Amino acid sequence: MCCHAMENFKKDLKMAQDLEIKVGITKHWVPEDEEWQTAGCLVMNCKYQHYLDQLESLIVAQIFELSKMNQAGTGYKLHKHITKALKACSTAIHTALN
Repeated sequence: MCCHAMENFKKDLKMAQDLEIKVGITKHWVPEDEEWQTAGCLVMNCKYQHYLDQLESLIVAQIFELSKMNQAGTGYKLHKHITKALKACSTAIHTALN
């Protein structure tokens, strides 16, 4: 297994080096480079936006559950089921915020 992994690594490294030569990359980024820091900010913004989208979807789901609860003709059992779902959704939102 180890030999197979090393062979794959060497093959992938060779492909990456060939691509760097083809594209004309002569210098690798280091953490002190402005491009590295800019890319890091972009990654962090992307992660933040992803978590924000998840939180938004949880809140929208909770709003839909609340609107179902206030509909006429909602029986006791369905009302209890919706209440339980809302508690679970509230816990998920609380966890997402922390």
